[in-house]
Amino acid sequence: MGSGSEDSEVNGGRRKDILGKCPQQSILNVLRVACSDALKQKDFAARVQAIKQKFYNRDFDSIFLDPTNLPIYTAQYVPRRALCYYELFGHPELQKILQNQPKILCLGAGSGSEMLGITAACCRCKPSPITIHSQDYADWSSTLNALESAIRLKWKPEQVKYEFSKSNLLEITSQLEQQIAQSCLVTAMFVFNELFADKAKAINFVKSMVKCMKQGSLFLLVDSAGSFSSVKVGENSYMAYMFFDSLKHIFEPIVAEDSRWFRHTPGLCYPLPIENMRYFLSGVDAAAKKCNQHEELCSRAYNDVSYISTHASFAVTSQENPTKPGTQFKGIKDQLDYGVRGLHFNIMQGTTASEVVLCYPDCTVNNGGTLLDSLKIVKTWMDANTNDVVTIFLEGVDTDASPAAVVKAFGDAGIDKYALKGKPESWPTLEKMIDAGTTLVVFAEDSNIAAANSQGYFIPYQDIVFKLDGPFNYGDEWTCGPWKRSTHSIMLIPHFIIQTASYNGVTYNNLPYPFNLGTTNGYQYESHAVTCRSGQSIWVNFMEVDFYDQGDVLTPTLKLNSLPYKDDNFKYFYPEFFDADPNLPSSLASRFIPEPWHITMAFGLLLIVNML
Repeated sequence: MGSGSEDSEVNGGRRKDILGKCPQQSILNVLRVACSDALKQKDFAARVQAIKQKFYNRDFDSIFLDPTNLPIYTAQYVPRRALCYYELFGHPELQKILQNQPKILCLGAGSGSEMLGITAACCRCKPSPITIHSQDYADWSSTLNALESAIRLKWKPEQVKYEFSKSNLLEITSQLEQQIAQSCLVTAMFVFNELFADKAKAINFVKSMVKCMKQGSLFLLVDSAGSFSSVKVGENSYMAYMFFDSLKHIFEPIVAEDSRWFRHTPGLCYPLPIENMRYFLSGVDAAAKKCNQHEELCSRAYNDVSYISTHASFAVTSQENPTKPGTQFKGIKDQLDYGVRGLHFNIMQGTTASEVVLCYPDCTVNNGGTLLDSLKIVKTWMDANTNDVVTIFLEGVDTDASPAAVVKAFGDAGIDKYALKGKPESWPTLEKMIDAGTTLVVFAEDSNIAAANSQGYFIPYQDIVFKLDGPFNYGDEWTCGPWKRSTHSIMLIPHFIIQTASYNGVTYNNLPYPFNLGTTNGYQYESHAVTCRSGQSIWVNFMEVDFYDQGDVLTPTLKLNSLPYKDDNFKYFYPEFFDADPNLPSSLASRFIPEPWHITMAFGLLLIVNML
């Protein structure tokens, strides 16, 4: 896969008519060059018939994991799809994307239909650098390389860069999530039918994809409107696009056509017959901007919002087989994905004065690695979630960590670019913070650490944060003292239980208490928060918890913010679509989509296209 510099075929800022008088024939000419060897095979027709039979049997692996089938498939199926995609990308919304230096991620696109059709559509736009990344679970690299060579020979699209990656969409990786997050357009053309051969994993993929997509990006779904695109659920069958139709309560429709035909130009020359295609088109648009995943929070000041925060966020231990005490069962990225927006880092000096590590209660018990490594995780997440405000608490009065080393870690991680600078006289709204790109707030408990930052983005903890009593021992009453009228603007409530216990022969009085978590992080969490909110003079901002994923700390937080909340009910999100499935695991029904699912779908346009 390769790229070039600025296209030489430019005249007065407009491209010459590279595709000629008949663009459809030009597309077929490129394909005929790329597939010349396959088209010459004597058993071509028999091979195509065998592939069709395997499609009917939904035996996709035997088609695509056999490398000898791939050039045959491209020669047979790509022509009509590439022609139709060329027409489809004439849609005004998609033309805007092509002229805005986009990165397009094409899922299940190894055969080259997207590469060919989108490149042809680029030829009728004003030149703009564009990256087309084709992903597939089979190794189509030889086929795509041949297609790229033919494209560059015929059209010379120097502004287009091609990439290919081999991965399985049903096995989500951090690399795939990053590719989705970096793309302004994600396409799934004739791939959902194959994905839903494993329904549970397909649902999980869609959940992950939507979570990763950045605001303003688009998703384009193209699939057959015939029986091959149906998904069997219990005794009933549903069209794949109905999966997305069930989410339309989140969006406003912008495109809706019951039926459109793509009809190719008569008299096209290609060794095989080219069929016309009928397709359905539906599109929806996210209705409003969201801040920290909610439209309603945009107009609220930072200190008028309640957030979930995690105690010693870095101190992870295994839930199934713990070998050391820890405060969380899942890492920082998972915490942020869930909805945690406050991270507590207990900073200490590492092996040298220039190293800062995160430890709780000390480094002999749980060493969470360097501050720099954790900041890099947060920064990567914030890069992909630009409409979320995150807060970091640098914990430790009289810490032995070097102030200069702490400042350097923020700079080296590159996260300082997001930091809100200076102690505010009044807190800005979340929307203003997001618009300004200052979506990170850093509180430093140690005064020397706070003073060390010449740019002023370490806000002195003692001046701003009113920390209530806590933590608590098992059996203690959850209290809200000290009772006084505070001049502070941020309230932090420690809501976790500690215990006195020994580890490696040393007795500690502040080890985590990983028991009764459904109660601690359940109704007691809500009761504690509501009591403190009614008894104190300022808003409840941060509820600091251990093992955030046990119990339910999300629903009470929604309530504190006066936001709509629902029971974690599978039917609420997918009415009818999965009702009839008696084999759906109960754990999937209750845990499949936490509440943030419907509020993270903040991309600008969803185009759902179904083809026959």
